[in-house]
Amino acid sequence: IVKESAKLGIKKIRITGGEPLVRAGIVNLIGRINNIPGIEEIYLTTNGILLADKLEELKLNGLKGVNISLDSLKEERFSKLTRLGKLENVLAIDKAIELGIKVKLNTVIVNDVNKDEIIDFVNLTKEKPIDIRFIELMPIGIAINYKGVTNEEVLKVIEDNYTDYEKV
Repeated sequence: IVKESAKLGIKKIRITGGEPLVRAGIVNLIGRINNIPGIEEIYLTTNGILLADKLEELKLNGLKGVNISLDSLKEERFSKLTRLGKLENVLAIDKAIELGIKVKLNTVIVNDVNKDEIIDFVNLTKEKPIDIRFIELMPIGIAINYKGVTNEEVLKVIEDNYTDYEKV
C-alpha cells in the first residue's frame, strides 16, 4: 500500500494503532517503509509507554517524528488515567529531541481531571522544541462520564495567563 501510495505522490506516512509499539517488528516495518522511494517522513502516534527503549532503533530506521498522547504531567494522575505505565517512560521527550526526532503532544483536557494542567503543557512548549495539540474528548466508552474542555475554553485559560498568548 505504501509503495503504491508513494507512486501517487504521498510523501508522509503515519503509523498509528491501537498502540503501534506493541506490534512485533515495528522497527523493521519503519525501516522497510523508509526505503521506499518517495517516502520522506515517517511519524508514529503512540501512548509513549514503550517509546524510550525503542527510540534509537526507530531513529536509525527512519522515524522522523512522534505524536505522543499525554493527558497529564503529574505522576499520580497519569497512573490513574492510563492504568498502566509510568510517566517517566512517556517523558522520553528529551531523548527524542536529542536524537533529532520531532515531538508533538496530543492532550485531551477534561474538566475536574486535568484542566489545571493547561498552563503546564503550554510552558512545556516554551521550554522545549515541541508542539502541543489540545484535542477534544471523544464521548465514547467511559469518556461519556466526563465533560471535555472546548478549544475556546483552553484558549481562554491561555489568554488569562499570557499577555503575549499569540506567541504561545
